[in-house]
Formats: sequence, C-alpha cells, structure tokens
Amino acid sequence: MIVIPTIQKKLEPLRMLRFKEYLRELTVSPDYRQRNVFNPFYDMSDKINKEVTKQLKQKDKIWKFKNIYKGNETGLIQLKSSVFGRGGYYFQIVDSDKDVDTKYYFITSKANAIGHFGMKQRKDSTASSNINELLSLYFLAHSDEKAGTESEAKEWWEGTSSKASTLLTQTGSIGVVKGDSSSLTYSLLSGLLGKDTTAIRDIQIGWHNAREVEKDLGTRKILSYHWVPRTKPGKINRSNPSDIILKLSDETYIGYSNKAKAAGGKDSTPKFNTNVDAFYRKNDDTTQVSSIRSIMDDSWNVAKNSVSTEHEKAISALIDISPTVLSADYTESNLKKEFATLGRAFNDDGLNFFADDFYYQYRNNFITKFAKHLENSDNLAYFLETVSGYTFATGGEPCPYKLLIGSPTGSTIKDVSSDDTLKSILLSASKNLKNIIGTYDGTKQSFKMTFDVGDKSVTIPITARTRATGGWSGRSLYIETPGVKVT
Repeated sequence: MIVIPTIQKKLEPLRMLRFKEYLRELTVSPDYRQRNVFNPFYDMSDKINKEVTKQLKQKDKIWKFKNIYKGNETGLIQLKSSVFGRGGYYFQIVDSDKDVDTKYYFITSKANAIGHFGMKQRKDSTASSNINELLSLYFLAHSDEKAGTESEAKEWWEGTSSKASTLLTQTGSIGVVKGDSSSLTYSLLSGLLGKDTTAIRDIQIGWHNAREVEKDLGTRKILSYHWVPRTKPGKINRSNPSDIILKLSDETYIGYSNKAKAAGGKDSTPKFNTNVDAFYRKNDDTTQVSSIRSIMDDSWNVAKNSVSTEHEKAISALIDISPTVLSADYTESNLKKEFATLGRAFNDDGLNFFADDFYYQYRNNFITKFAKHLENSDNLAYFLETVSGYTFATGGEPCPYKLLIGSPTGSTIKDVSSDDTLKSILLSASKNLKNIIGTYDGTKQSFKMTFDVGDKSVTIPITARTRATGGWSGRSLYIETPGVKVT
C-alpha cells in the first residue's frame, strides 16, 4: 500500500499523539522512589491544572500533586468536577512555592498524571527486548518489507517507505499471536515501538533476525508465529527459554531465544533468570527450598542487627515490621508497603534503607551464604539439575530451541539444545563435582562458582539483585547468569 502524502500529513498528528501516549512508563504510588529518594509528587495534565487553579482562584500559583492512599484524605476537602473524570487515584494539592500541603484533594485516573515531579521520565526497561522479539516474527510474517538498513528502518517506522506507513494506517492483527494464540495488533506494536528508546536499532535487529531464521528453516514452512514472553503454545514446557516459537507445517515446534549481540562480546546462552525462591521450588525438593529460605531469613536478621541502636526510629520500625516480613511469602514484590515504611523511618534517622544501611547488608549476606551453600557438592548438584531444567526445558511437548544473536548489521544462530557435553555436566552426580569454590568479594551483586567435572573446568557467574519497579520490595532476590563456561 502506498500512502498518499496529503493523507499522511493529516494522519501525522495522530501518529505522534499515539507515540507520546506510549512513550512513558509511569508508576503512580505514594511510596514511589527514584534513586532511593521518595517522590510521591506528580505533574498533572493541563486540564487538571486549569481546573484546580479555577477552583482555588489563585491564577499565578504553581501546584504539585501528592499521590496519597485512600483513607488518608480524612480532614481534607474534595474538589469535584467532570474534568477530573473517573478514577481511583487520590491526589492532595501542594503549594509548590511554599512546599506545603493544602487542605484540598481530588480523585482522578492515572492517565492524568503525566510525570514524576522534578524528575526525568523513566522509559520502559523491557521495550528493547520486546521489539527485538516481536519484530523477529513480524518480519518473518511480512518478508517483503524492508528495514535492514538504518534508513530503511527509519522509513518503516516513520511510515514513509513504499511499503506502508503500516503502523500508521493498518488495523487489526499483525499476523503474530501470543502463546495462547490470541492475536497481536498493529496498535500494540506501535505502542511498544513508542516505548523503545532505541527503536531504529531494534527494528534493524528484528529484520536481520527474521532473515537468519529463514535461512535456518530452509524449506520448512511456518503455520503460525508465536511471541512467548510468558505462555507457551500447546503443551510446551513453560520453562522453555524461547522468546519466539514457530509452529511448522508438520505440526512440530521450533523456538529461538533472542539476544542482542554486544559489540565485541561473546555469544552465551542464559541458563536461568528468575527469583531465587521460584528457582528452588522448580524441582520440589523441600529440604533445598527450606535451606534457601533459611538463608533469606538469616540475611534479614543479620541486616537488622547491623543497625545501631542509636537510630531509634529505624530500630522501632524494624521491631514492628520484621515479624510481618519474616512471615510473608518469599517473593520479589509483596512487601512494598512495609519496605516503604521502613525507608521513611530510616530517612528520619539519616540512613538509607534501600542501599548501604540495609539492602546492601541483606544482599551481601545472602550472596555470601548462598555461595557457601553451593560449595557443598549435594547442594551444587541440585542447583545444576535445576539449571538443566531451565536450559533444556525437559518434559512436555518437544520444542528444540536455538540462540538467536541479533545485531543491526546481521544476525547469527547458535545451536543450544544439542549441547550434550553441557547436559552431562549439569546432570552430574554430586560425587563427580570436585574442587568447588564460591568466589565473592563481599560488596557487589555478583559472584561465581567454579568446579571440575572429570577433565572439564566449569565457571558459572551468578548475579543476585532486586529488579522490582522503584527498588527492593521483597526478600526473594532475582538471580541470573550470562552463561555456563566449560573449558
């Protein structure tokens, strides 16, 4: 389809509006933090600002708006207007000049909050990988579209190529489905591109990925294209590392794990990336699960005991909240409110709960104990068996996968599923694991395990960290590795 220039010009404001709408990734919470600084204040849309100014009759006043929990508005006066619309977010009005709360508040939707007050807007951290994966499939399904060079990618995104203004004019399905076979739309694709701060590069990567997959498939035909960041199609093991899965004409599946290739970097296959409690529950060994949970509990208590009694507010909050923390489920994000309360108490004492004065203590103690735990051959054998389950996704409907390493100038494919040497190492009996050493400097978020199996030396670098929006908000840290090195 060729877009007539006059039509394209009329539609351009619509495209830019859509782009701006999807550009931001905004968290609205009374407990929101950025760089460990609490910032519950928000900029609001022009219509909200005008309505507030109109009702409070202070024309030259500059306002900021503090998000508060429902129930905290007691004693305040609610401003009401159809301009505020419907929503469930409560905002107290604050005098920016004097930096004091007023006695007024209103209720509106998240959509009317346009940014964090005084802070640069955060972009979606997963947008680049989403586009890498989704466009690998899109350009397979639409193999006649050009986006391999930077100029072609710009034309495709901006809608000036001879093929389309596809995202601008098309509606409906893009010919790609999720794991549950529900369709993905042009609107969703456009939105994801709008969030991606490196969109042009990632469009190129997606195009080159598609061309490499075509070469890998040869004469085999594709029945359906599945984007699977979560659900997998059919009865494929949910731990299968594939980001994209193709159903072929013979009713079989093949998957690809998409990774961008860093300049000069080596290709490596991730073996796991999940929270540590979920990792240990994968194989349902209650002794191992109990051990890792005990390490988390012990690390909390060590961090708690590291806080000096002279910090009365921090200590008081820890005494009140620690029982709740230690009785809560082991997840990454179920303690946001409790941690926010602790964060404020620590701030009052001149401490930083989310960094040096507690989180780092917790994390570093956890890693120290975790590395020591893995120096036991039985514990390491269980760990490696679990890694094998994540890597090769045994069980369920077969779906061999390969590593798809993308770049803006050309992509490559590495066979992973047939790595029998790695499989045998990961499934080694504990008696065959020798010279096990956990190396950690006690200060950073990464450590490494080294050991020998027969004549092979193995190194596994491991990172344990928080990845929750706004910072640490649960005991169960996220663990990952860039690969298992065998020499």
